[in-house]
Amino acid sequence: MADVTVAIPTFRRPRLLAKLLDALARLDTAASVSILVADNDAQGHAGFDLCEAIRARGYRWPLRALIVAERGIAQARNALTAAALDDPKMQFLAMIDDDEWPCAGWLDALLRQQAASDADAVQGSVLFEVPERAAGWS
Repeated sequence: MADVTVAIPTFRRPRLLAKLLDALARLDTAASVSILVADNDAQGHAGFDLCEAIRARGYRWPLRALIVAERGIAQARNALTAAALDDPKMQFLAMIDDDEWPCAGWLDALLRQQAASDADAVQGSVLFEVPERAAGWS
């Protein structure tokens, strides 16, 4: 069984983060999963607070959040990578953004592709949902 850390950078989007965490709780996988969130808003830390509340209610996976004071997606991703590498059990790191929602088989599909190719990194396509109110954007 693979030990996978799912890492999520977030910035001032607690509603979207909640939707993502809900989708991750519904993953259909045999992997040992843990969730790691990096909130890039040190002042408001709504993502961090959300994770603490969800964890206190009892979440399917171990859930840990950290605050990254230095702004920027690269800083948040680097902090997530460093924190994940500190876990001696972690075998795989899966990154997903706070405005993406995986299907139930997402993680196992990535793990199957990695096993089949023995690649150091694999990536999956993202299908974007455009809200109806944005119809004029296309």
